[in-house]
Amino acid sequence: ETNEFIVDGYSNPAKKVGGDFFDYYMIDEDNLAIVIGDASGKGVPAALLAMTTQVMIKQILKHNKNPSEVLYSLNNQLSENNSESMFLTLWLGIYNKTTKKLIFSNAGHNPPLIKENGRFKYLKIDSGIVLGIIQDFDYLNDEIILTNELVLYTDGITDANNTKNKMYGEDRLLNFF
Repeated sequence: ETNEFIVDGYSNPAKKVGGDFFDYYMIDEDNLAIVIGDASGKGVPAALLAMTTQVMIKQILKHNKNPSEVLYSLNNQLSENNSESMFLTLWLGIYNKTTKKLIFSNAGHNPPLIKENGRFKYLKIDSGIVLGIIQDFDYLNDEIILTNELVLYTDGITDANNTKNKMYGEDRLLNFF
């Protein structure tokens, strides 16, 4: 929590470890990196892919703060020698606390919820493709001025089933907020 923004998160893996992850950290004086992803599979293999990806993102962001270019580089690195065909979805945003501009790119991840005029709605974004499968994919940047709340999540929420085997779903998530 700072004077400019509040970031909060929660994770509850299906097993002892899992592939859903989020991270946020200042990459310089003005810019906050916000990352959320979901590695394919469950358990240790998914957790290892998630952890490796987080380390790679931090390294790439030291030299490049353009989200689409970070995803391009990350995707190519993850696609090399991927004999297990593991992949992950990932949303990466860079928030400038001075301008309130959020520049983001998406690699097949769920669309965030954004609060506008007192109500939440799904942010219309380019879906991109998942990371780790096809090299040299050009991801797109989008940007907004973020003046209110943004909610990022994984399909661990929307795909969760109740005791009647009914999925929680995106509509219920939106109604919750």
